[in-house]
Amino acid sequence: MRCASGLAHRVTCRVCVGRCATCDSALRYASEAGKGRGILRIIRKPYNLRTRILAPLMLAFVALLAGFVLLAYAFQHQRIEDDLLSKSRHTQGLLENECGEEVRLMTSALEVFQGSPELRQAWQARNRKRLLAATQPIWEKLRPEHHVARFSFHTPERVCFLRAHDPGRHGDVIDRFTLVQAGQTGETVSGIDVTPSGVLCLRVVVPWRNGGNIMGYIELGEDIGHIPREIHEILGVEVAVALNKRFLDQALWKARVPNHEQPGKWEQFPDLALAGQTFPQTPAELARWLERPQQERLGKRIDASLGPRLFRGLYVPLFDAGGQEIGGYIVFEDITARVAMLRRTVLSVAGLCIGIGVALFALFYTILGQIDVHVQATHQRALQESRAREEARAGAALQLANMNQTLEAQTQELRATNIELGQEIRERKQAEAELSRFKSMIENANLGYLMTDTEGVVTYVNQSYADMHGYIPEELVGQSVVALHHGGDKTHFEAFMAPAFRTPDGLSNEEVCHARKDGSEFPVLISAWVVREADHEPGVLCFMAVDVTERKRIEEEREKLVNLLMDTNDALEDLNTKLEHSNQELEDFAYVASHDLQEPLRKIQVFGSQLARIEANTLSPRGQDYLERMTNAATRMHKLIEDLLTYSRVTTRAQAFAPVDLGSVMQEVLSDLEVRIEQANARVNVGPLPTIHADPTQMRQLFQNLVGNALKYHREEGTTVVDVEAKALVLSESETANGAMYELAVRDNGIGFDEKHAERIFGVFQRLHGRDTYEGTGVGLAVCRKIVTRHGGTIAAKSKPGQGSTFVITLPAGVAQENGRNEDRFEE
Repeated sequence: MRCASGLAHRVTCRVCVGRCATCDSALRYASEAGKGRGILRIIRKPYNLRTRILAPLMLAFVALLAGFVLLAYAFQHQRIEDDLLSKSRHTQGLLENECGEEVRLMTSALEVFQGSPELRQAWQARNRKRLLAATQPIWEKLRPEHHVARFSFHTPERVCFLRAHDPGRHGDVIDRFTLVQAGQTGETVSGIDVTPSGVLCLRVVVPWRNGGNIMGYIELGEDIGHIPREIHEILGVEVAVALNKRFLDQALWKARVPNHEQPGKWEQFPDLALAGQTFPQTPAELARWLERPQQERLGKRIDASLGPRLFRGLYVPLFDAGGQEIGGYIVFEDITARVAMLRRTVLSVAGLCIGIGVALFALFYTILGQIDVHVQATHQRALQESRAREEARAGAALQLANMNQTLEAQTQELRATNIELGQEIRERKQAEAELSRFKSMIENANLGYLMTDTEGVVTYVNQSYADMHGYIPEELVGQSVVALHHGGDKTHFEAFMAPAFRTPDGLSNEEVCHARKDGSEFPVLISAWVVREADHEPGVLCFMAVDVTERKRIEEEREKLVNLLMDTNDALEDLNTKLEHSNQELEDFAYVASHDLQEPLRKIQVFGSQLARIEANTLSPRGQDYLERMTNAATRMHKLIEDLLTYSRVTTRAQAFAPVDLGSVMQEVLSDLEVRIEQANARVNVGPLPTIHADPTQMRQLFQNLVGNALKYHREEGTTVVDVEAKALVLSESETANGAMYELAVRDNGIGFDEKHAERIFGVFQRLHGRDTYEGTGVGLAVCRKIVTRHGGTIAAKSKPGQGSTFVITLPAGVAQENGRNEDRFEE
């Protein structure tokens, strides 16, 4: 064949590939043999060694140098990252330690306040001026010494009674997490929150108890804006504080921090406000990081510069007491010196490596030049020797090709024979495997299997069948199945097997009584079938036996159990009917007035108010109207749930009965309703009230609801007058045996109502007026009736439109006698 330059080459193999020694072009050889190894070997012209060795060596050197530089940068930056992460953890630990120490100090101070007789007396009298006068010296001492900026007193209903730091603000309901949690747990609660003006405040709320009852809450709040400066001084890092705008009020923020003092303008950042920093001025990179959307900020480091100094920052989230992320600290470490040192080190090492590389390149260039000359001469001698050897091998290659053809024909014949033999072996192995699996299945089965010939002589029995009858398999083989299980009655055996013989696929089934080797009997379910030979004649009789002793016992026990269940079912139905009536009321409230209903409503209220405040200028008038309706509906639903819980807790969270002075209870009620009495221009006259055995909390709730109703439904003109009086009832001898009874009356000169609704008003959610006219949910009087009923009394209403209303309550003076003991019937 010819190469690309037109020179002829003699070849004997079609599969070998080489190159022409003259023109260095590729050759493919072919021969009649078709297979085997090529005889002709074309020795390839060697490449230039300098190019082949020095070029990869230089590339490897450059790659190693670049890898070292990258590795050095990566190692140094990893150390910077580790140090920054350590500083951020120290920042969190320092913040927690600082807050923990301040919480302990404020908790100790609040415990001292609780023990002050002067504060306790002023609080119990609900005298705001007296309480402020007693609190002022303590407040003036706490404020400069402990950074305490807030000192408040709250009623059990979470209504702010007094702010020592702002005496003019009071009467608002506080829904802060710390105060709500303290009310729910009855324990001291502390935590961080952010005020609408952007102040981070550490609050401590302590329940103020009178005996076993909570009579209010005391709260201290410390501004912790100084902590970033302390972190800066202790750890040597720069700190910036960013707060989430959804917890802030723009007007209050700007009023507290004027524009010329703000580290970052309110409008500059989409969702965060920069509340403070230890930088002398805000780095541009920090401002650009804050301007990004939240998704682009998550998990990103902040590289910033301020003049010649370089910083790397990490965001540390800050959570309030309720677990909400209100913002975070951005901790910056000065990496200027480290970056400069890294650059100097890399440049020095790179220069040294480049110098060494140039020297080695020159040395290798000289040595490889000498080697290249020697290799070229050796290559020419090898080429000449190879051509001589190829001439000698050409004849041997032709003989080898002929031998290969003969061997190929014999190989084809042997391959065909092997295929046929392999197929037979696979079929035999498959049959043996199936037979082995069937035998193993029969031997290990829980069912008894037995085989006989056509005369009934046992030829095979498995272990389960032998164990079932008390034999070993060898004892049964060769025996007559007729003699073993049919008492020698061949007629009975043939009648049993008749269905199996009648058709090719016939099966006989019968439940009989078999005898074991020891003579004991047991019930057995027997199935029999016939295995036929190739000529369809019977060959083998197969029997399968199942011991049904346990099944029969279970059927008998089940029948007895069914009879027992039927006897008790009627009694259970009667008891279930009674339980349904007694639990219906509790279930209604348990499913409706649960905590899971309140939490979503609280979020609707909070997010609705935030939306109304933040998006007030962007919402359309229709959108604002819808938002206001949604917020009002959520507020009404929250009030409904609270009233339902109040109604259900009359029995589920009742206290033990104790002597209660109703006069003292009434004075506490009037103190709580002081503001409403002033607003209604009302006068409440209270006559002498008795002491009875009752639940103190529920008596206070009863009078507060009744007097509150009288103040709510007052007439617009004139003075509202509410009279509360009591008298002992004259009882017969039989009634006197059960203890004294008192009649209490709450009378007003309000708008009144039609007396045909006198019973309806005590139902849950029953209102005689629209909610636009009078507030409320229609649960208050239902709670009153439930309280009175629990105390063994009655309540009724008398009224006429425009002539006021009178609510009459009868209550026993003592506790009902039951089984000779003095106890509360409703305590359970």
